[in-house]
Amino acid sequence: MNASKTPPQGPAAAANAADWRIDRERAVALFGAHAHDWPIEIVEETGSTNADLMTRVKALPRKAGVLPRPIVRVAYLQTAGRGRRGRAWYAEPGNALLFSVACVLPRPLEGLAGLSLAVGVALVDGLRSLPVAGPGQIALKWPNDVLLEGDKLAGILIETAWSTESASAVVIGIGTNVKGADELAAKIGALNADAPPQARGTVPTALQRALPNANLTDTLAAELNALEPALQR
Repeated sequence: MNASKTPPQGPAAAANAADWRIDRERAVALFGAHAHDWPIEIVEETGSTNADLMTRVKALPRKAGVLPRPIVRVAYLQTAGRGRRGRAWYAEPGNALLFSVACVLPRPLEGLAGLSLAVGVALVDGLRSLPVAGPGQIALKWPNDVLLEGDKLAGILIETAWSTESASAVVIGIGTNVKGADELAAKIGALNADAPPQARGTVPTALQRALPNANLTDTLAAELNALEPALQR
């Protein structure tokens, strides 16, 4: 992962300067009535938003209702971002939406068997709610990938902080490639050059492929608005 904290340079970056950072006011205006109330933290850089929230919720009392609303933590850069099976998540600052949601659900761990699928379906619904070309081309590859025309658009990582007979604290990490598909594919290709085909995974793509003016703000609002009712259910 690129460790730079500065935004991408060059003519293309200058043309999209307004999209480099999340516009908090616009995001709040786009949030639905319920997601609007979620605490949302936005930081420049961290190791992993999942790890940050895991540390926090592990310190909570282990009982239902201890976290009235989910907490959202967004980072422009994750220096230790990871996906399923410990795979690294690579993203240039400003090109990917990287965030985690911490919540306490009123169910024991065995009652959360469908959580990954529910989150995946919600994520697909949220992305399809954007004015993308051919929304049907966005689909879920169970259990944790969202594809655009067969290429990887987003990934999901769900971790359990603790669980009791009445409640479970979980952290849901989501990474969505919004821009820079060509640069990302080149980076992943170079890293996988010596890896066997079966270990290379799905080719990455970006939302910009189906939505030329894709940006972090609208994508965040769309995904959180879709996650809120899914977590309620």
